[in-house]
Amino acid sequence: MPAWGVCIVEPLEPQLRAADTVYVGTVIRSQLTSNLETLGALKDPRKRSAEIEHTLVPQIVLKGEPSQAPSVVSSWRYNDPRAATVVEFSEQATLTPGDTVLVIARSGEQTRYSLCSATRKWDRDAIKATRAVFRLKP
Repeated sequence: MPAWGVCIVEPLEPQLRAADTVYVGTVIRSQLTSNLETLGALKDPRKRSAEIEHTLVPQIVLKGEPSQAPSVVSSWRYNDPRAATVVEFSEQATLTPGDTVLVIARSGEQTRYSLCSATRKWDRDAIKATRAVFRLKP
């Protein structure tokens, strides 16, 4: 079976410094933006990547203006229930309403959420890196 490398994990601190907007937000809505008929019509099930837009409410603004990146986009694999083949990718990152996210955005670029993006869940590692760059109080 062929294998592909997912991504190279880069240190978070340089990405925080280079970003135009950085904030911590909570997902309040997740909405599929891809058309199911179009996805289902694709012959190769590995190409059925559904785009999901996650709308956020800013909780902690660290840099820039959160209105410049009010949402993040993730991808998920769509499996047509009528298809003979089911495709699963364990490396896909899930994001659902109620999740708290560190948003790292650059002007003119779509803000994505994945295992390879700077934007990530607000966890111990994200908190530690953010405190180092923005001198947040514990």
